[in-house]
Amino acid sequence: MDPQTVVWLAIILFALSSVSFLLIHLSNQRLRGVGWLAATFFAGLLGWGTSAAQPLPLWARQFAGDFFTLLGFVLMHVAVMEMMTKRKPVPSVGILLLIAVCVIDGGVALHLLPNAARSLMPLTLVIKCVRTTYLLLRAAHDEETLPAWFSSAVFIAFGLFQLVRFGMLVSAGLHHRPQSDGLLVAHQVALLVASLTIASSFFWMSNVQLSMQLQLMAGTDPLTRLYNRRTFLNVCDKELSTAIQRHRPFSVLMIDLDHFKKINDEFGHAVGDSALVAVVEAMQAAVRGSDTLARWGGEEFSALLPQADMSSARIAAERVRSNVEKLLVPLALQINSPRSLQLTVSIGLASYQAGDTVESLMQRADEHLYRAKQRGRNCVFPSST
Repeated sequence: MDPQTVVWLAIILFALSSVSFLLIHLSNQRLRGVGWLAATFFAGLLGWGTSAAQPLPLWARQFAGDFFTLLGFVLMHVAVMEMMTKRKPVPSVGILLLIAVCVIDGGVALHLLPNAARSLMPLTLVIKCVRTTYLLLRAAHDEETLPAWFSSAVFIAFGLFQLVRFGMLVSAGLHHRPQSDGLLVAHQVALLVASLTIASSFFWMSNVQLSMQLQLMAGTDPLTRLYNRRTFLNVCDKELSTAIQRHRPFSVLMIDLDHFKKINDEFGHAVGDSALVAVVEAMQAAVRGSDTLARWGGEEFSALLPQADMSSARIAAERVRSNVEKLLVPLALQINSPRSLQLTVSIGLASYQAGDTVESLMQRADEHLYRAKQRGRNCVFPSST
């Protein structure tokens, strides 16, 4: 296959890809990074197009090809940053590399030592491949890991090829030989295959992210943003398996907001919702980052405390109860209504015992919650006294 055939094939594929990605971005802007991916392929299209523009002098075609190829990799890095980190930071290293290409390829070096100048281009691509690979592996979580590793493998393979190409170009420059057609075709094919493969894995990761978001929405209470009962029980099942395997304790809390029906009846559901959100914030401030809070239903909440025995769970429960007791939920000024609403919770706790299932553990915590209410509410059962 001669270089011109590869160039025209790439022009067609990059044109179709850039238009497709742009239409996808315009039709669904929730897909993060797709707009930058369209820009990536448009930059590649410009690079391939200028390399095929025969009226341009050779040095101009080489400079444009180098510049737009590197620009495409910089934009790909921005696309990955937006998709993986939900941010749009400035690619400072990429900008510096683009400036370096302009200075080296577009300056006097191109006229004095063209082969030496062009041999630096593979190094800039290697730097971008390394940085994007690092970003992918650092930011990937859970189900994103497999597509991130696949994309990283493509970047690494392309970067290794560019290192080999760098050595061959340096050798050719030292012996005053031009770049061989075989090396040029290999670079073109590698660039084409890597670009299309990375684009495919990009959408693989996007699909995984959308699936994770849907799972999160299905397992989350819309008002409090806490896990719902089903998700909480799944988390408890995993913790139970871990506790059995590693012989470590864990505890659960059942938490009920006292006299919540009265709050809704007297002040309305809007105030009731505000009270629930305020209670959640107070509870989140009282538990550890490793603990899991969930909305069990209505005004009832649950908490999973990994590696917490009865004594530790009791301390955590008292901290939750105390935080909520200190709450003052502001009310709209009404005749004969207080300026703020004071809230309390009753808490039942249960710690894992040999032979427990999640159902038996939650049932025991619920029974202890009932005992806490019998004792006058705003307390923890079992208590330390």
